[in-house]
Amino acid sequence: MSLDVLTTIVEEGTTPILTMTLQDQASAPIPLVALTTLTLTSYDVRTGTIINSRNAQSVLNANNGTYHATSGLFTWELQPADTIRVSATAPIEEHAALLQWSWNSGTKVGADVTRYFVRDVGPV
Repeated sequence: MSLDVLTTIVEEGTTPILTMTLQDQASAPIPLVALTTLTLTSYDVRTGTIINSRNAQSVLNANNGTYHATSGLFTWELQPADTIRVSATAPIEEHAALLQWSWNSGTKVGADVTRYFVRDVGPV
């Protein structure tokens, strides 16, 4: 499953997949050889709590992130610890994945936030 902004509900402890294509200012895909950095921060929107220690973590073909060599396609395979709930009482909570990247030797910078909801599945 690919996550859609503000429309996706994922079950707690599951392993969905987030995908996006990184593009330059001319809407052309950024090739891997031009990419300087690619980091991800995952957090609970209400509290700001960082989830699964993913605070500006490199996902440039590391840490469950894959970047295609020419198409600009980024894929993040979430792990069960990425879809935990921060609150023990909220039945559903909003999470965000902040993706930040730089290219052209770091002289160009981009960012995007994908938000999704994590739903309590009961005793796990």
